[in-house]
Amino acid sequence: MTGSGLSGFTPKNPPQPPPISNLSRSANKLFNARRPYCRYINLEVVDAVNKAIDSIIIVAKNVHKLSHNHYSHSIAMNDKPAHETEIDIETRYIVEQSEPEKERFVFAYTITIRNKSETPARLLRRHWIITDGNGNVHEINGEGVVGEQPYLKPGEGFRYTSGTVLPTPLGSMHGSYKMITDDGHEFDAAIPTFTLSIPNTLH
Repeated sequence: MTGSGLSGFTPKNPPQPPPISNLSRSANKLFNARRPYCRYINLEVVDAVNKAIDSIIIVAKNVHKLSHNHYSHSIAMNDKPAHETEIDIETRYIVEQSEPEKERFVFAYTITIRNKSETPARLLRRHWIITDGNGNVHEINGEGVVGEQPYLKPGEGFRYTSGTVLPTPLGSMHGSYKMITDDGHEFDAAIPTFTLSIPNTLH
């Protein structure tokens, strides 16, 4: 706002407000730029303008604060997996079923899978990647495990034993379980790599 008697007048070096946000910065700049004119304007008008500018600054601060809190909350939520499982693995070499002279090495593995999430989930399918000592890779895809599709409530676990046959005394396995929650959301529970070996093969 400018008065009729102030044509061509420009205040020198008006003070700059702190950088709260674009909106509040503009409001502070407007207020400080008008200070030199106050003695030419009706004081009631000045008071009304000052109150309006104060309101704008308060709103700008609150908007900035809410935006920051929402962003931090989203990051914290995304850091935690939506579905968490715990998988323990034990292996052993089955001597009585193995025939080393025929390049037949039989291994058993016992897996315990636990639902560490807050929602129930069912194990639908399994996917295995098996590598023998020669670097040959064999993949297996199938429904459930040992003929079952276990349903795990929060905190529950399922334990089963299965096996595989390798042409070498050393190999490895890894893979994943396809899980589904009650609301139809599917996710993969990763099975970490574990070693299959006859005793004294690894030193």
